[in-house]
Amino acid sequence: MGKRNLGGRPEIGPAFSVRFPAALLDRVDTAAAAEGRTRAGWLRASAEDRLLHLGREELAPFVLWLLEDQGVEHSEVARVIEKPWAYEDWLAIYRCGGSLSDLDDDDAAAKM
Repeated sequence: MGKRNLGGRPEIGPAFSVRFPAALLDRVDTAAAAEGRTRAGWLRASAEDRLLHLGREELAPFVLWLLEDQGVEHSEVARVIEKPWAYEDWLAIYRCGGSLSDLDDDDAAAKM
């Protein structure tokens, strides 16, 4: 027999416990509040950011590719730099030598 959800928040994934030094936890809480996130939401986003691992050696050429080759607006590139995990599909296209128009074509075909 499986677990029944009796209401409340939907489960995102398995819970686990981790210990933080008090000063680090204060910094996490401050950063989360500044972004309007919960502590858990901020930690999930941070983990995704690290897993995407857009290193400094790749960031500059990726940004230039977006600006010069793909014609992405400066304001959108700023969002990519701030939250690269949200643009994982763009990074994948960059890494395989494609074009953002390839993504647009795939999206349009999927909607038909």
